[in-house]
This record gives sequence, structure tokens and C-alpha cells, in this order.
Amino acid sequence: MSVEKRALLKLSKQYNRYQALLKKYTQLNDHFPIHLDQGKAGFFIVGYLAQNPDASAVAIKQATSTKVADFDTTLTELITRDLVSENDGKYRLTKQGLELRDGLEARRDRIASEAFQGLNEAEQAQFYQLMSKLVAEYASRDIDYDQVEKA
Repeated sequence: MSVEKRALLKLSKQYNRYQALLKKYTQLNDHFPIHLDQGKAGFFIVGYLAQNPDASAVAIKQATSTKVADFDTTLTELITRDLVSENDGKYRLTKQGLELRDGLEARRDRIASEAFQGLNEAEQAQFYQLMSKLVAEYASRDIDYDQVEKA
């Protein structure tokens, strides 16, 4: 049976919409509320420092530059809120920063669980393989996606 490509595209758009709304719903009903003035940028830095303790500001900035527009303001907020500490030019998560990271990971797990609860393990594995194939095919195209994103 052949599936019409337009029907696939329409279904993909519906899936993306519901996935975004489910993510928002999960976050709104989360018992781990956290708000950072700098928005998601702070979460990117927290995630980087969770994997790279004692990183320099230069390393953090390079790794998160595409996601953090105002690096200095964001890092200052994280330090002021006692989520990140600095010692001799090296930055690491504080106890509160580690708790934030753990809460964010738990939230991601809840979102993933909610998103794929309608699929059994075999179907999840098949879905993963198909999505991986599509992503690899998209990435292999002769397109400068960074340039397109900036346009």
C-alpha cells in the first residue's frame, strides 16, 4: 500500500503540533517549576556544565553559542541564582544547579514517556529507526541548514 506524500506531510505536521502541546502540557503540570529570566539559554548552559564540570567561560560560550544570544547575562543570572559557581575561571554546577539538572532530566523523561505511551517497545524501536533514517537523509543533503536558519 502506497501512502500519498501529502498525507504523510499533513500527518507529520499534526504529530509535531501534538508533540509540542504535550510537551507544554507536561511542563505546565510539572511539580518542578523553574523560571530563568534568560529563558532556555540558561538551561543550555546548565546542560553543558552537567556534562563538562570545571569548564572555562570560553568553552561554555563556544559550545552554547548558537543557543545563547546573551551569554554574559545568562551566566551572571545562573551565578546570582546560585545554580553555577566560579573558581579560578572554571565554572561548575552548585548543589542547586545539580538539582535543577536532575529536575530537567526527570521532566524530559516524563515528556518522552507521555509522547510514546501509545507505542509498544517494538513500535518505539521501529519509529526510532525510521526517524533516524529521515534525519540522516536530511543531513546528507547539499543544504547549508545553518545559513537557511539565519535567513
